[in-house]
Amino acid sequence: MKLYKGSFNYYGETINLWTHAHSREQAFTYFIKEIAFQLDRTRISVSNYFHSGKDNFLIEVKTKTGEENESN
Repeated sequence: MKLYKGSFNYYGETINLWTHAHSREQAFTYFIKEIAFQLDRTRISVSNYFHSGKDNFLIEVKTKTGEENESN
């Protein structure tokens, strides 16, 4: 498992989260679930917002030697 940091801009609100996951896609799913919980929204509405084609999130893989960026 890798450690991922997610930075999300949800309607102007910046949300920074951390999670362990096997892949970037799995980390994205975990982040969406947590954002939906924190904001009392449905997971599908939050997911649709971030899949709308806007440049509104960044997911980074944290490594021992530094950072490896994997943008949307």
